[in-house]
Amino acid sequence: MATTLDLVNERENDFKNLYQRMDNDAKLLKPDWYTLKDSAGKKIPKTISINPNDPKVFYHAVVNSMLKSIMQTQVEGMSDKDNGTIEDFLERVYAQADERLRRKTLFSHCCKHISHRGRIGVRWLTLSNGKMYIPDCLPLDMRYVVYDETSDGIDWIAPKMKVSKRQIKAEYGKDINGSTADVVDYWDWEKNEVWIDGVLAVSQANPYGYPPFVIQCADTGYEFQDDDYLEYEGESIFSLDRELYSELARIMSIEATIAMKTVLPAYQKETSEPDANKPAPYPDQPGTVTEVPVNERYNLLQVSDINQASRMAHADIMSAIQKGSFSEIDYGNLTFPLSAVAISDMTEIGNRVLIPRLQAIALFYQQLSRLIINQFINNKFREIPVGRIGRQLKYSASDLKNPDDYVINYRFMTKTKRQEIANVTIAGAAKGIIPRDSIIRDILQYDRPDEVIAQLDAEEAEALDPALKLYRKASALLTRAEKNPDKEEADRQRIEARLLGERAVEIIKQRKIASIMSPTQDIANPASAKPNTNALMPLISEGKSRTGGDQRNNKEMYIGSQV
Repeated sequence: MATTLDLVNERENDFKNLYQRMDNDAKLLKPDWYTLKDSAGKKIPKTISINPNDPKVFYHAVVNSMLKSIMQTQVEGMSDKDNGTIEDFLERVYAQADERLRRKTLFSHCCKHISHRGRIGVRWLTLSNGKMYIPDCLPLDMRYVVYDETSDGIDWIAPKMKVSKRQIKAEYGKDINGSTADVVDYWDWEKNEVWIDGVLAVSQANPYGYPPFVIQCADTGYEFQDDDYLEYEGESIFSLDRELYSELARIMSIEATIAMKTVLPAYQKETSEPDANKPAPYPDQPGTVTEVPVNERYNLLQVSDINQASRMAHADIMSAIQKGSFSEIDYGNLTFPLSAVAISDMTEIGNRVLIPRLQAIALFYQQLSRLIINQFINNKFREIPVGRIGRQLKYSASDLKNPDDYVINYRFMTKTKRQEIANVTIAGAAKGIIPRDSIIRDILQYDRPDEVIAQLDAEEAEALDPALKLYRKASALLTRAEKNPDKEEADRQRIEARLLGERAVEIIKQRKIASIMSPTQDIANPASAKPNTNALMPLISEGKSRTGGDQRNNKEMYIGSQV
């Protein structure tokens, strides 16, 4: 009779090509991922193999850019208070889960694996010790996960892990012979089975009624329906340059091997008594002396323009790699000034790598948040602490309302200091032409635009009326004084608030007497809405750069090398 383990092994064969692709990508991040070989696939003796760091630099740049992005939880459909409660609950849950993971965060795991594997996954179990909510979060390496899906989602799933003897004894109470064992954790809608080295160790009912997992693929690849479609679904960041890295390593290895011949040149030695039983070696390996019969020296077959061909090939390969990865501006390697428009163009080009993967993480968190809320409600928790140690807040299942009545979205903001300066420059040029709210939301791309707009409105109101500014400052001082445990400092704050209040009263009295309005700054003056001509950087490239070159061509040189 077939077992669930037989089902897992059979399905694993369908993932064979996908796993091979993941393994090939993993080699690019290892120290010795390339070896110079001949056309038959054999290592060429006495040659130098160069392992370019381009794939590793690209990988770390992508992950670092994603880690610097700002993740914002947005709940919509309820009152502002209820929306805020649910958002705060989710943020505390994820913070608590990260604290339990210790060595990494769930978000960092997602950034690394969506970039390299092209897939992310997690098992999430809701536990409790009676006093505290415990999120059991297990991030998955999708290279070692077998699953099957239906229109309703995950039909069954089975992560495969190597687990130490100590962990198996502690968690399952089983003894094994070796130091580690292969553990398969199988889940479907009805049961959970644990197989240790091919032997069923645990079999129990699934208390959740569904596989408590969330998986998500990157929205990359070709989405064909060929037999090998899985291999090209959810591609990694190396998909456009995977073969080019080997070509770069090959040509660099050849160049290094040729250079070594200047240090250890090869020689030929004529001999009148050649060894007939010994095959003639290759006559041009570095640091060798090859014996040849008298008057039978080898003649080199000339290849024209080999040096120029090597340089052109190297340049073409580097250009092609840059088209499929990041530009020089993303690495911070530019040595000449760029305009704000050029920086924005290059940033958009780099975003083609980041955006599909951040969107996948957003969908992942959206599904996981619903799973977390449903598990919390099903457990009927009441006034249970949630959050990191020292930052806990009590929640009840009723606080999360009906999940069908609201939507959960995640938004990621990716900005660099260079791009922020470019945005400020473009915003200054747009002042007086584009509405202020559009500048704040679309050009400056603030994380919380409504709060920024409200703050600007308050500052403009204070600029129009100095009495209002004094009143607000006095109110803020009184609020701080009430919460200040230092009595002397609180008294000083109250005195300052009283003086500011008296000054505000004087201004109001003078205004009544004079019956005129005297603002300190007329921000309604159209002159204040003119475009900013003193930008931090030029808006567009024009004319000659400080180095004497045509700055307009600088943009074309880098933009032209992108897809």
